[in-house]
Amino acid sequence: MKSATKAVRILSLGAVAAIAIWLWPFFSLFLQDHHVWHQKLELTVETAEGMRTGAAIVEVRAAFGQQPLSGNEVSYELSGEATVVEVAPGRYLFALLGGTEERYACAAGKALGWGGPWNPSNSGLQRGEWLADVPRQAGKPAVSVSKGCLPAMVTFDDITDPKTVRQVDPEDLAATFGPGVRLKAVTLTVTDEPVAPWQDGQVAEVLPKAFFDAWGAVHRGALAQGIRDPYFSSLLGQLSRSDFQIGGR
Repeated sequence: MKSATKAVRILSLGAVAAIAIWLWPFFSLFLQDHHVWHQKLELTVETAEGMRTGAAIVEVRAAFGQQPLSGNEVSYELSGEATVVEVAPGRYLFALLGGTEERYACAAGKALGWGGPWNPSNSGLQRGEWLADVPRQAGKPAVSVSKGCLPAMVTFDDITDPKTVRQVDPEDLAATFGPGVRLKAVTLTVTDEPVAPWQDGQVAEVLPKAFFDAWGAVHRGALAQGIRDPYFSSLLGQLSRSDFQIGGR
């Protein structure tokens, strides 16, 4: 009888442990620190016909604390769109979304005393602290984005054809757009301005649904050929729609 009771207790403890393990990812969400801010990325391009500018606001949501399943220190969610500049009629420069989540820290972190790869001594506020500090920068002057913190930039030789995508060297826009064209400034601001639904944004005006449908067709065609298809090693194959538009707004 005692053996049976002991077995029941062991089974009960095992069941409790299993339930606790199963529920831990949900409980751990309440142990995380959550931070939200809006940041505006603005590009200024100098051309022979004058200055051309473009700006986009992205919402960044950060959850700091051990992440369920992955064990990572922080997770991010973005909502918004890439920044677009019409450099010349029908010729567009896109500053992609990749890296948006820590771009402000990269650009401003050293001056603000935030620890990270942008700070050679890696001293100062650590990630959990400076994440809380980012929203407090709202209303402060724009910061310049240095070379090491710049977003990836692309253009399309034919804006209706995703296969014509081309990477742009931010230090040599003239090589892509012609003489007299250069990137004059890239700035970031933490702002209280709202994030416009990307479905109605600038990217959607330049790259409509038909563009992404065509891109999807290229992707599916490459999948049918297998993973060794040249598409997957091409620039287009390494990009995704989330480089241009992301989130459910």
